[in-house]
Order: sequence, then structure tokens, then C-alpha cells
Amino acid sequence: MPSDRNAPILDLGCGCGEFIYFLQKEGYTSVWGVDISPEQIEVARSIGAKQVEVGDALTYLRLHSNSYALVNAQNLLEHCERDELLELLRSIFDSLKPDGILLAVVPNAASPWGLRTRYWDITHELSFTPSSMTQVLLATGFTNFRFLEYGPVVHGIVSAIRAGLWQLVRLLLKIYILIEVASTEDTIFTQDMRIIARRPLT
Repeated sequence: MPSDRNAPILDLGCGCGEFIYFLQKEGYTSVWGVDISPEQIEVARSIGAKQVEVGDALTYLRLHSNSYALVNAQNLLEHCERDELLELLRSIFDSLKPDGILLAVVPNAASPWGLRTRYWDITHELSFTPSSMTQVLLATGFTNFRFLEYGPVVHGIVSAIRAGLWQLVRLLLKIYILIEVASTEDTIFTQDMRIIARRPLT
């Protein structure tokens, strides 16, 4: 997250506004949200998320080029068809200021349970691997990016046990991949994958 609490941030496909609400509580003052669902925006406003509006992501982005230090797009990209995905990512790229950041969460097809997330929602059109996401990010202008797992977060005893067990499962999966293809590169095993990508400075 930007260290500057006044940095302009957009939550794309903000849903019921929980991420915006969280950012407001953390002291961020320039946070906007857009979602195509009027019902979700109504919920977002009811919980205190400010500066949220109903709108189509592409239309909104085209009106806000070179505007944001960070664009958040969690659980959004998988709802696009291939042509729409490229257009959306180009528009996100254009909406970012130089060195601006895209945060995204997408279904991870490289996970042994990837199909579960891919077909969790009937409106999902795509699922991704680090390799396929690398292709689309490069094609839309991003050059600096990385992929992270989206596993258990430790916040107590039970979650610490889950996190420890996940590391054991992860080790076994890594051994399996090493045996099959003699490499452990791009081993993201969680059902969802986090993406952090930057717009270049120039």
C-alpha cells in the first residue's frame, strides 16, 4: 500500500465496499470505488464506504487516465473474456500514474484445486497461471510484476495450525513438481493467486 495516506486509490469492482471501508479506517483519504451492481453500491454506502458509484469498469477507467497510485482489482479479471481482459488491463495501465501499482486476485489454474475456484462462480470466464498472466501483463504494458500465494493468514492458534499444515502440503506438492518436471519455478499452489504489478516510471 502507498505510504502516503493521500495517495489516490481506486477499488475496481468494489462490491459491497469492504476494502474501501478498511482503507478509510487506516487513514487513506482519496479512495474511490466503482461497481456495476447498484445493489452492491447501496450496501457499500450503508457501511460507510465513501466515494463509490455504479458504473462499468472500462467506461470509468477511460475517464480517469494517469490518475491513481494504486488500482485494486480483486476477483474481477476472471469475469472477462480474453479480448475484454486485454482491454481492461490496458485501461488499468493507462489509469495508473507512473510507478503506480495494480493489485489483483485471480483463480489459480496451477493449483491442484484450480478447477474448484474456476467454476466456483458461473460468471467466471477465465482462470490463470503465472505463465499466462505474465503474457497478458507484458502485452498490456506492465514490466515489473510478481505473483504470490493467497494462503492462510496467521491471526490466532487455529489459523497458525492451518498455516503450518499448509506449508507441509506445499512442500509435498513442490516435491511432486520437482520429480515430474525437474523444476520448482512458478510454483503457486493456492486456489487463488495474488498479483502485484507496476506501471513503469517511463
